[in-house]
Amino acid sequence: MKKMIFFTLLLLFLLAARIFGQENQARKIFEQGWVSYRGSKTLHEREMIAMAIIKVNDPHKDWCGIEEVKNLFEKGQWNKLDRVITKKEMTRYLKYDPSLKDKMYILFNSPPRERHTQFVVLRYPPGKADDMWMYSPALTGDRKIKLLSTALQDDPFMGSTFDYENIRRLMGEMGQTADQFTFSLAKEEVIDGRPCYVIEVRPDQAKKPDTGYGLRKFYREKARPVFIRVEYFNKNGRLIKIQNNSAISYINGLWRPALVEMYNANDETTTVLYWTDRKVGLDENNEKEVPFGIFTTTYMERHGR
Repeated sequence: MKKMIFFTLLLLFLLAARIFGQENQARKIFEQGWVSYRGSKTLHEREMIAMAIIKVNDPHKDWCGIEEVKNLFEKGQWNKLDRVITKKEMTRYLKYDPSLKDKMYILFNSPPRERHTQFVVLRYPPGKADDMWMYSPALTGDRKIKLLSTALQDDPFMGSTFDYENIRRLMGEMGQTADQFTFSLAKEEVIDGRPCYVIEVRPDQAKKPDTGYGLRKFYREKARPVFIRVEYFNKNGRLIKIQNNSAISYINGLWRPALVEMYNANDETTTVLYWTDRKVGLDENNEKEVPFGIFTTTYMERHGR
């Protein structure tokens, strides 16, 4: 009897150790992808982004190519029939901080009805939810700035397929909150000829993380520490979105996509983000590239008029 108890406990211990080891491996693979996106030596970046909201039929077989997207934005052409396309343009600044108090600023330049709409995201270390402020000329009253509630994170961002949580974590930027999630290495899969790890990320219910998703599957290349696909599931386990990252290049020590597509399974709409210009700053001399005070509500109010 004692031997049976001993071997049962040993088996449970080995099983727990294996599960723990697999989770650590999955977490490490995931964090390598995150670090490759947010380099600690990088102080800031400036990005010019063209956005198109497109009605599609079968995105799983119909992801855009970079040349096709260039034709859409640079030549005004689109070689697919029966598509409803809404185009927007925005500028995004990011400032990284070793303490993980990162900052992000977004300014919409077009269309005219959304011009001067601005967002500021203030990220915090684990234990405190991010702040996201919006300035909109369309808001009534003297003050056109409001703090967006985390309850709105599932809402569409400026009419796109992205929601507010997606914008805050566009490329899996959740390294600062990784301890609030569980990680598992589900399998390996080949995407567009690229062998990938498939990492399943679930919220740790005991820690109540700030997320609207019950599961995310990150496809990280084995050859490069980059995420080329993310699948989003709601809290009932239903697939609701697919994000595809392509035209990925190595810029000043960091991996960056030139094209991001987000497909919404509910209404078969895809939002395409195409980076028309990007500058990654690596030293303090480049700090002048970032407008002074840009990550504040005061700046939004002053430059939104």
